[in-house]
Amino acid sequence: MKFKRILCPTDFSDPAAKALKVAAEMALDYSSELLLVNVVEPIPTVSAADTFPLNYLQQYLSEAESVSKKRLQELITKLVPAKIKVRPVILTGQAALQIVDLADKKKVDLIIIATHGQTGLKRFVFGSVTEKILRLTSRPVLIIQSPPKKR
Repeated sequence: MKFKRILCPTDFSDPAAKALKVAAEMALDYSSELLLVNVVEPIPTVSAADTFPLNYLQQYLSEAESVSKKRLQELITKLVPAKIKVRPVILTGQAALQIVDLADKKKVDLIIIATHGQTGLKRFVFGSVTEKILRLTSRPVLIIQSPPKKR
């Protein structure tokens, strides 16, 4: 099997960095293009007009995307060998849906993702992005297991 294009989502967590290391190794081995993706999720509101002025929401998204761009570049510099063609991608919306949509549009051959990024209450409330991607995509997914927490 040839992997021409590999997609690796990140939420900048340690498990996501571990998945990126695996993705970079595979991209190097297969001479693949690597898409490193971060999804900026909008602030959930009941009614944006009533609870959060639109200009603040746009400012939040703009600042979040700017921070994301900087952090993606830092990850690339730190964890991705210079020989690899890597494309940082910033998306806005619900993470799993955006990742699956991008994978389809770019015809990626493999998605490499960590089992856990968010933890605790946030994971309980929003669910696992990895689990949602598995349910939604028809593309192969390599899941990088996070080490169990020490007790």
